[in-house]
Amino acid sequence: AEQLAAEAGRRIAAGDAAGAEDAYRQALERDARCDAALFGLAELLAARGEDDAVTALLDRVLPGPYSEAAERLAAAIRLHAR
Repeated sequence: AEQLAAEAGRRIAAGDAAGAEDAYRQALERDARCDAALFGLAELLAARGEDDAVTALLDRVLPGPYSEAAERLAAAIRLHAR
């Protein structure tokens, strides 16, 4: 799952958002707790304004390397919803 999430990050950098979304979703099929994929997919969907889906993904991020960034993104989503 981590390798698929890393591949998704490379696809984002190359401008392939659709390919990145597919890779993130595949990573989550393999490991529903893959924080890299949860956060990466949340960022991608946030850029498209899919706030409800973003919030659902961020709620699943565990304490660890992605938790601070997840909290910041969740706060930005809440501000945007006002």
